[in-house]
Amino acid sequence: MDQPVGRVAPDPSPPTAHRCTPAFFAKHTVGELLGWDDHRLEQPGRLALPLFPA
Repeated sequence: MDQPVGRVAPDPSPPTAHRCTPAFFAKHTVGELLGWDDHRLEQPGRLALPLFPA
């Protein structure tokens, strides 16, 4: 279903205190993460820092 112009779709993820830190990416490779399903990818939490420095 398309969103009307000028409207932002609500974030379907509930708020969480979990944060995904650089330590998470030191432990798990991108190749490994590619094999994870969406539910498992959401478990570590939201990104705490940008992946690439500005």
